[in-house]
Amino acid sequence: MRTMWQRMPRIPARHSLARSRSRASRAQGSAGRTRRVSRLTRAVVAALAAIMLVVSSGALWYQLQADPLGGTGATRLVAIQPGWTVTRAAQELKADKVIGSVSAFRAYLILTGGVVVSPGTYVMREREPFGAVKAALLEGPPVKALVVPPGGTISLIARRVARIPAHTAAAFTSAATSGRVRSAYEPAGIDNLEGLLYPATYSIGIKEGPVAMLKAMVARFDAEASLLHLTQMAARLGVTPYEAVIVASIVEKEALLPADKAKVARVIYNRLAAGMPLQMDSTVYYGLAAAGRPVSRLTTADLRFPSQYNTYAQAGLPPTPIASPDASALRAALNPAPGKWMYFVTVSRSGKEAFSVTYSEQLANERIARSRGLLGG
Repeated sequence: MRTMWQRMPRIPARHSLARSRSRASRAQGSAGRTRRVSRLTRAVVAALAAIMLVVSSGALWYQLQADPLGGTGATRLVAIQPGWTVTRAAQELKADKVIGSVSAFRAYLILTGGVVVSPGTYVMREREPFGAVKAALLEGPPVKALVVPPGGTISLIARRVARIPAHTAAAFTSAATSGRVRSAYEPAGIDNLEGLLYPATYSIGIKEGPVAMLKAMVARFDAEASLLHLTQMAARLGVTPYEAVIVASIVEKEALLPADKAKVARVIYNRLAAGMPLQMDSTVYYGLAAAGRPVSRLTTADLRFPSQYNTYAQAGLPPTPIASPDASALRAALNPAPGKWMYFVTVSRSGKEAFSVTYSEQLANERIARSRGLLGG
């Protein structure tokens, strides 16, 4: 028979209850940590997924920029000017719809190697793949930009032509003085196109010969001269159209500021009417250069050099123009300012000329110019 104390339930010891509570707390803490780790994992996964989406979207966008869908479009002539950076050239390519993004094209060049952009006119197509655009830039333009500046001579133009592949200065000069290309304003017996090549920027094909170049320049000159009514206006002044072009070429070289051109033209006409030598330094410089004796500053000996272009020693106009006049110089030669001036000299570093009627006034102006370091001797 069991005793009473044997039938009573067994009561756990105090330290056993504490251990149970501790295990329960650890279990709850572990579950909390598991939930926190789970949330962190989901956040990291979501962030990585977002990054992957952005990266993949960016990669897809870049790929579509580098190799557009649908093939190339219309042909475009892209004119790259001298001195342009790659970024500026890329902006022009985008404006002409050759590429869709300047930044994507720059990134492509960073990844594949840069290019040096040569000026000229490139023949491309809309939506060109970046690889084709880069190849075209590396090859250089099939059409070059040839700049004929106001006051440029055949010699200067020939040197610029020589920079175009497969062209030489000698071939251009020979063609320009052969009579194979003629201006409507070029008189019989003259085979020299000096002064009849209009100042402008021309697109020259690498395979385009000097005759074709000259035809374009002469056609532009004849068109501009016609707009100014060269023949009629020259007749009013009592000179031939060619003589008016000679006057315009001297004006182009002598007048440094547009405001002085018509006055310089008047001095030339006044001296011609008075039977005085023109005494224009620009013509002497031209004659010396033509004789193979270019100088940067005239000396007394230079002013005695025997040449048809030495207007200190020869009366009247030189036999040909001495440079290519632009429209403003031609206009000044056809519309000289009213005045009795016989002399002029540069008296300001801005290029401003002082005009005078008498020689004593000229000497006073020369003293001013000399005091400002603008005149030697």
